[in-house]
Amino acid sequence: MNSLKTSNESVLRPPNFTIQIKQLISEIDSVLLRHNNYNFSRWKKAHYKAVKNWLLKYKPPENNPSNLAIITGYIEALYHLCKVEDWDKVKKILSMNVDNNFPDYQFHNQLGIWGLYKQQISIYCSLLEKIDYQWDCRFLEGLGNAYDALGNHEKAIDYRQQWRQIAQNIGDKKEEGKALCNLGISDSFSGDLVLAAFNVDKDNLRSIKPMWKRSNYTAIVNWLTKYSVNSNSSNLEKLKGFIETFFHFCGVESWLEAKEILLIRLDTPTNEELHQQLQTWGYYREAMDLYFKLFGKLDSWWEAITLTGIGKVYIATGDFYKAIDYLQKSLAISKNIGAIQTEINVLNNLGKTYRFLENNYAAIQANIESLRIAKNTGNRINESLVMSDLGVTYVAIKDNKKALYYLQKSLDIAR
Repeated sequence: MNSLKTSNESVLRPPNFTIQIKQLISEIDSVLLRHNNYNFSRWKKAHYKAVKNWLLKYKPPENNPSNLAIITGYIEALYHLCKVEDWDKVKKILSMNVDNNFPDYQFHNQLGIWGLYKQQISIYCSLLEKIDYQWDCRFLEGLGNAYDALGNHEKAIDYRQQWRQIAQNIGDKKEEGKALCNLGISDSFSGDLVLAAFNVDKDNLRSIKPMWKRSNYTAIVNWLTKYSVNSNSSNLEKLKGFIETFFHFCGVESWLEAKEILLIRLDTPTNEELHQQLQTWGYYREAMDLYFKLFGKLDSWWEAITLTGIGKVYIATGDFYKAIDYLQKSLAISKNIGAIQTEINVLNNLGKTYRFLENNYAAIQANIESLRIAKNTGNRINESLVMSDLGVTYVAIKDNKKALYYLQKSLDIAR
């Protein structure tokens, strides 16, 4: 089980990262020079100098530093820039891409991928209502995602509702559509809002060229605005409009938009994302088709998520050895890129699969590793779930003392 050891590989910086830092330092030097002789308080100078020191001089104290240790300098720089209310430079740090493994994610999003939810939540809460409504929307979206990952779904919904309210107040249909897709789509959803979330202008289809591309976008508009179901429709029929939209986005190679369709939350008791809900309802072949269609089209993180999804389908259909194969591949990628939440999810599913195969030792090892990571990231819900799994596994091997310990711990956290 050596493969279950967690990797602490350093963040792989993108080529333009150093240039961005140098530009920021240059701007700070200009501020200090401009105000050197007058009308600039000592405390402001101290904060700007602290920003420079954190960005230029800070070095992680460990030989094999964690992601948190690596980016501590940037978090501290943000703190000092907030103190002097230099929101323009705050935005520049938030917007940086700090890891080549995740080219489409900014620094503030990256914290969530690494499982640094405490730091992410602190930053978002301290910046709400400080910059502009567009950034407030990003912060509320991020807070919803962070609390969702931590298992606090009520708080997640509260922040997403605030996000939607802001969008409605300012008449921003795109933001309202995005918030709706994160809150949970009901059977009577507004197709126009979903189109707005995906930047599809139904009144401008004639300008799309060539014809094959226009045909795909016309189909997207029709599936989201004209397709209807009734009370007797199956769950799969209710999702058909989204599934067809997914394939038409793939038809024009809009892979990010296709992915976002799979991430739409549904207004169901589980409030799951579309690809997860398909599995919950038992539509395994349909879920598998979606995963394979996007496989290899996006970044490594999505590849790991896709492999995990395929592994879960094989667990559900009883093909446990295939499940392990896909989950192990996902685990290797997740460790390599530092996708903590995905790693926890994979380990939990590996533990479950090994238990089905009555390989209880391997199940315990996977669960213990998952528990260690969950504790490090403050994910109490995951702690509770993993402890429950451990308790069940120890029951299977008749270690009643340990079984009782973990089951009681799980119950204590759940309360």
